[in-house]
Amino acid sequence: MANVTNLLHINVDKLFEQCGVADIDLVHKRLQSEVELKREELRTMVGERYRDLLKAADTIGDMRNTAGSIIENVDTIQVACRKLNDHQLIGFRTDHQQRKLRKTTNDTFHAVIVQIKLLTSLPEMIWSAIDGEDFFVATQLFIFSRHISTGLQLDSNAALMAKFPVAKKQWAVLSQFFFTIKQNCSSCLEREDLQPEVAAKCLASLVLLESCQLDHILSVFVQMRLKAFAGVLAEGSRHEKVRDKILASLKLLMNTVELIHTCFVGVDGLLMRELNFITGENAQPTIGLIKSEDPKIIQTLPDIISRFRPRIQLEPLSDERVGKHSKIWLQNVEKIATNQLSKLMNLVPSIKVLHDIRKLSLTVAKKPESWSSTCAELSLQESLDFYSKFYQPLINTRVRTIIKQCWLETIAQNGDDVSKLLTMNASNKQLRDVKSYVWQESSEDVPLNLKDALDCANLASHQLLMKARAFPPPLVELVSSLDSRLESLTKDVTTFLGASTPDEAQQLIEFYSDCSSESISQLLTTIKSADYERSPENYVLLARLLVAFKELCPALKKCLTPSQLNNAETLMPWQSDELPLDAKKDRWNNAAGLLDEESLAFWRLWLEQFVKKWPVLEGNVGYHTLLTEFPLWDTVTIEENDEQNQPVQSTIRVPALPSFPLQKLLHVIATLLNSLIPQTIPKRIISQILDLIGDRLLTHYQTLAASEFIQRNQNCSLQYYFDLKFIQLLFPADREKKQLSDALVATYRTHIDPFDFDVFHAHVNANVKRAVTRMQHFFGVLLVNGEPVLGGSTAATATKAAGGQDRNPNILALASNSASETWFPLLPIVTKEAAAATQGNAGQEATKVVKVADEKDTFRIF
Repeated sequence: MANVTNLLHINVDKLFEQCGVADIDLVHKRLQSEVELKREELRTMVGERYRDLLKAADTIGDMRNTAGSIIENVDTIQVACRKLNDHQLIGFRTDHQQRKLRKTTNDTFHAVIVQIKLLTSLPEMIWSAIDGEDFFVATQLFIFSRHISTGLQLDSNAALMAKFPVAKKQWAVLSQFFFTIKQNCSSCLEREDLQPEVAAKCLASLVLLESCQLDHILSVFVQMRLKAFAGVLAEGSRHEKVRDKILASLKLLMNTVELIHTCFVGVDGLLMRELNFITGENAQPTIGLIKSEDPKIIQTLPDIISRFRPRIQLEPLSDERVGKHSKIWLQNVEKIATNQLSKLMNLVPSIKVLHDIRKLSLTVAKKPESWSSTCAELSLQESLDFYSKFYQPLINTRVRTIIKQCWLETIAQNGDDVSKLLTMNASNKQLRDVKSYVWQESSEDVPLNLKDALDCANLASHQLLMKARAFPPPLVELVSSLDSRLESLTKDVTTFLGASTPDEAQQLIEFYSDCSSESISQLLTTIKSADYERSPENYVLLARLLVAFKELCPALKKCLTPSQLNNAETLMPWQSDELPLDAKKDRWNNAAGLLDEESLAFWRLWLEQFVKKWPVLEGNVGYHTLLTEFPLWDTVTIEENDEQNQPVQSTIRVPALPSFPLQKLLHVIATLLNSLIPQTIPKRIISQILDLIGDRLLTHYQTLAASEFIQRNQNCSLQYYFDLKFIQLLFPADREKKQLSDALVATYRTHIDPFDFDVFHAHVNANVKRAVTRMQHFFGVLLVNGEPVLGGSTAATATKAAGGQDRNPNILALASNSASETWFPLLPIVTKEAAAATQGNAGQEATKVVKVADEKDTFRIF
């Protein structure tokens, strides 16, 4: 089937070959319709653009015909005068009937002349009314002109009308006003802000022009208002901003309901009043609208013209028909809203704009007092609310979409920031050497006053706290960037919640929290899947970054804590509200736990590579081991009574320190951990490190226990026995490992002479405790609870010895405005008496007198 646009290019032969009779007939009808349409458009265009020229041409032609007719009449008069002169007629007599006939003829002639004069004047009057947007008056004048033209064309005096052909030509000009007035009325009814009076006049004009019933006009009016509603939402609307389009459409819906009720409901509707005003029995004739003509000339018109007023028979419009059309209109509005309004709402860029739209929409949608009765008379719901029905669901949906989009943009931006941070990790000094950054003093570390020190809203500005947590500035800047984006989003959501109903607010808060919870998982997935070098430094940085998200992002907690979205109070990141009854809805604690778990996962990845840096423990032992790996033993003098009860002194040598490989292993591990700010390493990771150390040492000493050299060498067994006791005391293990360790200790004990072991046992245990007391501070990071294993009595003695010194708490000051106060109070000095008392307390368990041969021996460690 050919389209209308291709009708000019149809091949007739192919058409008859390829199409059936019905299709050919349809194409023929479309061609005729298109020709008539083009002909009508051409006639309209020519009539509107060149009406003055056509009018002048018609007038010139009429003048030519009139002049010729006058000349013929003059000739006829001359001929008649000659005849009278030839017959010598002096005069003639006329009776009453002849005078009456002549008067009637003259009146008819004058009436025709006046009617033609009116036809020539009416176009200008109609155009003036159209330009003034008084379409009702223009319609009355057009109907009046049609009535005059029809009367002239049906005049029985054809000879007289033949003398005035201008009458027919003038109607050709006036007939175009039918389409012009109708088009202008339709355009007026499609306006956004339409007043009831204007609407009633336009509707009355359409009723008079088309001579249709009110039911048809109501249907046309409904379609025009639907077209107006769709036009407001379309791209070509006069409103440029989306907000203005949405508000204008809502205002149009409210206006349409008022218009339908005002114009069509009841016999006293505004439309019926306008029609009765010009068609009723007491209505004024239409000739009264013509003010420019002389009243004496108007008197020459016949009564059928001078008393003319429009007539139309209208059937009353029932309430059922009004309700039916109203429901059809509402159904179509819903379809347009589902399609166009939803697309338009999707163009709203931010929550702030949505908040403004909703705020203004509530003002526009404010119902008048008679709204319920109006809706009831239109068979609509009395509680009909266009905002709640069409706009509010779309706004709520758009808010959720914007929240998701903002989170996705935040995740993408944060992913880029993390990639840049990992790239900087190798070149940035603060990232590469966190230890130097932490221990480097700065004037910005301590807040200037107590107010700043207690300010919990911006923890990232507390430099000393950031150093204590090992958060370098680039990492803090990244976290602050994420927090600012989330804070902006949360503020927008909170502002939007301000004008929401409780149910809407609760639903949006739940959605925001759920979306934030899901986005946290996506954020972690993005970070884990980032393209970066899998190095220990990057693992540590990412682990700290996830912890910083939890501690330095108060906006993140607010996103996941519904109770805080309407609460202005800001809590510390480590503080938590009371747990909800439903643990599944405790989103913040779940997210915080997820961040901690992922941080631990990065720490475990770091631990896998950290273990590779530990020194290897050699399993081959020999005499070189005694010379290179064993520290100097203590010489102990023992005094006993012999059989004659005489004092006898003997000298023995016992281990004083763990073996050098063990010291080296622990020292390397502690040094590596100290470079990472060990207090920031999670306790679970430290526990895993201790487990790995224990497993490695147990494996190593089990291998050594199987060596024949050690089994034959009592000194080696005694030194390794000392090592194992040192390990047991320094690193308490669980029951299973303790059993393995005890079994291994027993194995080494079997390699030592029982009599010698009884002599060495007490001294070895004392040296083990002494060694642990000396060395536990060097390996403090490896302690399970972070507290000294054997430090109770020593600390008490030190406190007692320093009793006369300053007893201020040994804590770092938050702020200091006094130059006389120091940040770090003086540490207590341990005197010789205090040291002697400490050693005395440590040796209370020994019943024998023990003397250290070489008191100048110092602690050695590689």
